[in-house]
Amino acid sequence: MLLTLIILLIIFLGFWIIFSKKSINEIINDVKNVNKETRNEMGELFFKEVKSGAKKKKLSNISKESDFLHLKTLFDEKKIPYYIETNYVLNFLLLRRFERSVAIYILEKNYDEIIKVIEENKN
Repeated sequence: MLLTLIILLIIFLGFWIIFSKKSINEIINDVKNVNKETRNEMGELFFKEVKSGAKKKKLSNISKESDFLHLKTLFDEKKIPYYIETNYVLNFLLLRRFERSVAIYILEKNYDEIIKVIEENKN
């Protein structure tokens, strides 16, 4: 009985290591892609204004990629400065143990304009 449990534990750890390496590589690629995405005109303007003393505000945490891309497109079209921060959450219940969450930061002074743009573009 004990030997069976040890063998099952070793098999489980083997699969865990295999899937962890795959997930870590996916994370590295995601981070590289997000870093490329955040190096845009609106991101540069966001940091320029924050360095000048403008206050920033966290708009939202988004885990659904289509929502993130929709907001990013709206902000780019309307020339609204923003910054994207990517976080990864460890989830042991799924085979892919890391879930990506994207936080979007905006300038406090643009908050009312952003809410108006989002309301106008609801699906």
